[in-house]
Amino acid sequence: MKTTKKIFAVLITFVLMLSTAIPAFAANSITVQNAKAGETYTVYKMADLTTDGNGKYSYNVAADSNWTNFFKQDAKDYFNLAANGTLTAKENLSAEDMETVGKLALAYAAKPENNISKTSETTPDVDGVVTFSVDNGYYLISSTLGTLAIIESNPSNKTTDILEKNEGPGLVKEVENGTDDAGNKTFGETNSAALGDKVNFKVTISAKKGAKNYVMHDKMEKGLTLDPDTISIAGLIKGNDYTVVTPIVAEGETNPITDDCTFEIKFTQSYLDQITAPTDIVVTYSAILNEDALTETDGVQNDAKLTYGDNQSTEWDETTTNTYTVDLLKYDGQDDAKNPLAGATFQFKDADKNVLKLVHISGNDYRLATDDDAAAVDSFTTNDTEKIHIKGIAPGTYYFTETEAPEGYNLLDGDTMVEVKAGENLATVEVANNSGTELPSTGGMGTTILYVIGGALVVGAAVVLIVRRRMRGTEEA
Repeated sequence: MKTTKKIFAVLITFVLMLSTAIPAFAANSITVQNAKAGETYTVYKMADLTTDGNGKYSYNVAADSNWTNFFKQDAKDYFNLAANGTLTAKENLSAEDMETVGKLALAYAAKPENNISKTSETTPDVDGVVTFSVDNGYYLISSTLGTLAIIESNPSNKTTDILEKNEGPGLVKEVENGTDDAGNKTFGETNSAALGDKVNFKVTISAKKGAKNYVMHDKMEKGLTLDPDTISIAGLIKGNDYTVVTPIVAEGETNPITDDCTFEIKFTQSYLDQITAPTDIVVTYSAILNEDALTETDGVQNDAKLTYGDNQSTEWDETTTNTYTVDLLKYDGQDDAKNPLAGATFQFKDADKNVLKLVHISGNDYRLATDDDAAAVDSFTTNDTEKIHIKGIAPGTYYFTETEAPEGYNLLDGDTMVEVKAGENLATVEVANNSGTELPSTGGMGTTILYVIGGALVVGAAVVLIVRRRMRGTEEA
């Protein structure tokens, strides 16, 4: 009997660790405090309680009980099951041992071949309290949220209260947006990119002890093209600890994703069962900013959330990737109205003055070309309808270089610089062309020629003057 009492001292310690039990003894019922709406709470009776009528009791497993094999095989390292069915615990079981027993018991009950019946089950519609009326005995209580408990109900007990203490996990979504002073990558809620750029994402899942049914959902707007080969999780093995699910579009196959997500990551329960303390799971992956990003005036969104338990979910967490536009207004410098001037051909260059390839969208709209664009051009020509718009640009320094002036106008000398700044969706450059015939200017080749000719004439005049003076001196002599 002393051994039996020691068993249940350990069991109650386990309950207290998972919960703030009020007290372990009070009518034959089990009450779950802080139960979550939509989660299912299930009670399984594992052993009966018998008493001799004098206040002494023991726990017994009937010979035909479907739990017999569990105690003889799965939990043999933790319990002794005598030939007469008396159940006792082995010496020095810890709270951690009982956590293991709870997981083993739940896994055993889940196998159809073991024919384990549920004593009672309920799924509350609202958060609150769930109460089960039970006979005296030894019980497994499970929650689809992940919490497990093994408790006793005996003649001394009236009510055992268990607090659903399973903390919900958290999720934070970020996008790479630069580097710090030490050269380390930085992440935040927003970033900027040009068409064709790789955009790097990071999702941090704050996993909790008792984790169950963790699935990460990621939803990208059409301006981003996922590179599925970049999906990875630090320290975890794909196929063993998690699987990646993407929409199946092959004929005759069913899409396994039902919420329009770009992809999902499903964590295996075998991995989740290894989480015994708060753990950060860091997921990284990349996408390419594509031309559909140009239609998103508020930037391109990428959302992520985590579902867990049977009916719980975090909120969607969102990042935004912005891309920018440069406008060029070419106008007649003699006209104060600044009307657009047709016929000027320009190249668009980066900060190192490399020519950037462009794709003509329509009208006066161009976009930055990507490596996959076969129809890219390296210049554009203005017209007299409106400004030229170049879209899909990242923040930075750029240059416009005029390579051909309109007929009757002078070609611009040098480059025109423009700064594209993050947070300012539009940068405008105004460039004037002047009409008329160009004359040589200071420092130009034309003035050099004049200087040479002028210098030669001066030298020639000096020579003539000296010769004449010498000749005059000779005549006088």
